[in-house]
Amino acid sequence: MKHTVFFTVCIVGALSHVYGQYDAGTGTRAAAMSNNHTALQSGVPDLYWNPGALAFSVTREFQVSLYGHSLNSNSTFFGTKEYDNIQRFRLANAGFSYALPASRGGMSIAGSYSNPIILDDAFNFSGSYISNDSLVHINDRMYHIMGNLDFWTLGFGIQVAPNFGIGMSAALVSGKSDAKDRFNKSFTLNDSYGSFVSENSYEGTYTGFDARIGLLYKFEQFQTGVRLVLPRIMHFTETSSGTDGSGSDEYRLYSSFSGAWGVSTQLPFCTVSAEVRSTLPYDFLFPIEDIPSDCQAGYFKTGGGAGVEIPLIVIPAVARFGYSYDELDLHPWVYDFIQEPHDTRTIDWSDNGIRVNRNLHRVSTGIGFTSATTSFDISYTFSTWGLTTNEILKQIYHMNRIFTSFTIRF
Repeated sequence: MKHTVFFTVCIVGALSHVYGQYDAGTGTRAAAMSNNHTALQSGVPDLYWNPGALAFSVTREFQVSLYGHSLNSNSTFFGTKEYDNIQRFRLANAGFSYALPASRGGMSIAGSYSNPIILDDAFNFSGSYISNDSLVHINDRMYHIMGNLDFWTLGFGIQVAPNFGIGMSAALVSGKSDAKDRFNKSFTLNDSYGSFVSENSYEGTYTGFDARIGLLYKFEQFQTGVRLVLPRIMHFTETSSGTDGSGSDEYRLYSSFSGAWGVSTQLPFCTVSAEVRSTLPYDFLFPIEDIPSDCQAGYFKTGGGAGVEIPLIVIPAVARFGYSYDELDLHPWVYDFIQEPHDTRTIDWSDNGIRVNRNLHRVSTGIGFTSATTSFDISYTFSTWGLTTNEILKQIYHMNRIFTSFTIRF
């Protein structure tokens, strides 16, 4: 085994995490139902889940949400296990929706600030192995990144026929991430000893846009909805400093087409919502690109789930539960290095030796208290997923997330 194996695992593998993301979504009701929300209506969060649902809003409302989460990782490197953790608390969403007076049909406009996409990652590992007759020891290999993508969104929904609404939303996306990357490597060969320490910091800034289209149709007993998310194009600047030197690089980040189809029904004793989701291969976005056959970016990623909402008899509240399963996407972004003075597209399609060993599972619960003019909601979500890098470094992640929101209708 060569030294290059270690550097592939520790450096290239770590940098690939910079472009990862956890799509937490927005809205406490959606979170309590594991984000199975395409065929439901919740006011301000409909900007993200299905703008077409805004067409059936009949009130004016203001909503604010907070969240806290804990991201935990368990890493195994040459048989040695290590644990790491990140905890955060911040504003999740603040927005309004306004139902416009209309003699026929309905129309609403809405606007919000939200941060549905989390860029956090944390792992720490140590271990020893033999390389070129040398005993190599990795001590306290640590990588931490914290960040969000913030959406500043405006949108509308309008009824174009009885029981049929369409809507659109567009968001200016901005964001920032801060990463620290450190490792301590020592080796022993023929009674000689050597060591190497590396510690670097990376600051990333993001600007771009998000656009989505939604449809919602109401039948007598149930309703069905469709969400289409157009590809995002982001400008990403990364500034680095530390033992490896300092500098700044610029990239364009691209996401692929994605969407969902959902159905919901309101039964006498509960409301049930289910949906299927998919992210399209990148050859739908770049049809002339030669995507390698072993690259996950060239394949569909699918998922789905269901949620249920049960009214409580003794108090004016509802209990919520949900479960979702999604194929873990190793390429939520592909990135293209911006070269000066020639601005040519050079997309890196490599998976960097990373493979999925556990797809994304979410289980959730929550409760909502509602009166004629106000609502208070709280939810809890547990998520887990896992990665393997070069069959050497194995990482299992768990995220615990609490959402709470307060809504005023007038």
